[in-house]
This record gives sequence, structure tokens and C-alpha cells, in this order.
Amino acid sequence: PAPSAEPPADVSPPEPAQTPPPPPSLEPEIHATRVREPLPARLGAVKLTDLTGEIAIKRKGRDRKERVSGTIVVSSGDTLIAEHAASFFLEQHPIALMPQTHMGVAMEEGSSSPALFVDRGEALVDSSAVPSRWYVAAKDVGVWIENTDAKFAAKAEGPALGVTALSGHLAGRDDYGRPFDLRDGEKLMTSATSATTSPDPEVAQKAASLASACPATRTFFHVAFDLDTAKGLPITEGLLDRSGEFLAGTDRKGIVSAGLKLPQDLCFRGDLVVRMRVRTNLRESRVILMVEDKAQLVALHRVREDQRQKWLTVDFALDDSEVQLLAVSDVGGVITSRDRLVSLGATGRRQDVFGDERPYLHLDDVQLALRAP
Repeated sequence: PAPSAEPPADVSPPEPAQTPPPPPSLEPEIHATRVREPLPARLGAVKLTDLTGEIAIKRKGRDRKERVSGTIVVSSGDTLIAEHAASFFLEQHPIALMPQTHMGVAMEEGSSSPALFVDRGEALVDSSAVPSRWYVAAKDVGVWIENTDAKFAAKAEGPALGVTALSGHLAGRDDYGRPFDLRDGEKLMTSATSATTSPDPEVAQKAASLASACPATRTFFHVAFDLDTAKGLPITEGLLDRSGEFLAGTDRKGIVSAGLKLPQDLCFRGDLVVRMRVRTNLRESRVILMVEDKAQLVALHRVREDQRQKWLTVDFALDDSEVQLLAVSDVGGVITSRDRLVSLGATGRRQDVFGDERPYLHLDDVQLALRAP
């Protein structure tokens, strides 16, 4: 018999080798998948000093706005309103508000990181005195600026935020996670959909506005006589009335006086500025700064009859020609920068009261400031 044929060899094509999966992309994810990071979790109140220009504040939950000056405490949710150019100090940072600016200010609790919320207009910031970390936001986006000693501008531009480095270096990220790095004159424009960097043609004008708008003084000591702070004050003379204001005391010689001891680390400086609010029914009183046991620096405060019972601001520099230097010991009136400031207050005479009223002398918002460089 014929031999049987062998089965044909398997000629089917081999299976293709499996391609390994591509490595994960190192490119940033597209914005459609980005999620805005949460704002600073805990925002606390902050004290603003040396307010210059016309500034109003609209407190959170209130419909009315009120005009403010001097020193104020701003809480998260409050809005500062500057219809014209204005400025103030936040801690040691001068901040200028351009006309038609609405802005909130707060401080991240547990840190010294300020937060600015620019709803409208533009704020100019000088962070050169104390390098700080900042959070700056507009309506739909904000940026974290890492520890910086730069000067910068923050402007609300519709739903976007513009941040310009006026001098120095700004680096950080926006709250969609996009990093930025700005040098002098560069501007970041960031929104919910994009972030771009370009030169700012207005940088010179903004830098000049910041330099010219800074407050003339910087307050470093301030006491307001509310019920909470007044209880712990070391009082030299006088009493506190029910509202917490400092109430005059009167001695046997008919001298009406009110004042407070100053912290032990405050020493005399020739560029000191004294500022306080006074309400009295005395025609004349004397504001007195006591220096060690050597001398008193005295400024007169005169009141017209139509001004009695009104809060009036007393503001003078120690080198003003009208400030008197009175020696109170044999040491004489020679004062040096090593001499400690002991107390600050006001006195008047009972005989200077208007009519037959009971004399009184109230103090509030007692401040010591330095002339800004």
C-alpha cells in the first residue's frame, strides 16, 4: 500500500508580541481635570493701623458701611472700600489701595500669613520690611506667594487675578496648582481656565504710586479701651466706667487725670509720634509722656465749647516746636535713647470745666508711632 501523507506543517502566523503599556505621562494634567484647592482654612481678625485717606468698611452681615480712620480691627468677611487712593499698615507692611478698590483683609490663624481678597480695583503691597507668605485672591482664583520680601500689585480683572512683581522675586502657585515665577516687571494673569505671564507696561506707575501713598507713620503700640483689654491694663490713675472707657480721676487739688503705664521695653526716640483720642468737658488739658524720672514731654489740648463731649484726635511729634520738655528731677531734661518711656496720659484742672459740670477726661486709641522712612 502507498505510504500515507504526513499532516501539513502549521504555517499560521505567530501571535504578535504584546506591547508594554506606556509610562505615565509627566505632562501636567489639562485644566478640565483640575480642582481648585480650598482657601486658607482658618482666617482670623487683623489690626490695621495708620489709615490714610478716605476708607470705609462694610462689616460682614451688615448693609451699612462706616467711615474709619486711625486704627481698626478687620475680621474675615469684612470689606474695605476706598473710593479714592488710600493706605494703611498691616503689621509692618504698607498697603496702598487704588481708587475704586473693594478688598477684604485677614490673617491665617496660627501663622503670620496675611490674606487679601480683592473684589474690585487694585492693591499695592510692600513686603520688604518683613518677608512673609501671602495669599491673594480675586473672585474665582487665588495665589499663594511664598516667603517674599518683594513689592507687588494685585488687581481684580473680571474673573481673573493679575499679580505684578514691582520689585524683587515672586514665586508660588495658584490655587489650581499651577506654579509661577515672576521677576521685576512681570505680571501673572491667572483665572479658572488659564495662567499666563507677560511684562506689565504699568509697572513703573504702580511702583511710584506705592512709594507716594505709604502712610507717614507706622504705629507700634496701640491700646483701645474696650471691656476685654481694659481689665488687664496696668492703670496708674483713674477708673474704668461701664463701657470700658478710661474715666478721669480727680485728686484733692482739683487735678483731673487719666493715663496708663507703658511696656518696659519702650525707649525714647526723637522721631516718636503720639496719637490718641480725647473726650473731655475741660477747656484745656495737657497730654503728658513721662520719660524715666527725668522729664515730661507735654502738649496742650484745647477744646471749644461746641466740641465738648466729642471725641477729638490729639496727634503730635516729640520734636514739634509746640511740645514742651519739662525737667522733673535734678538730673535735668537731657534724654537719650536709653531712657525708658514710663507712662502716657492727660491731665487738666477742675477750674477749666465748662459751666458747673462734673469734670471728666476720657482716653481711647492710645498710640505710639514712628515716622515711616
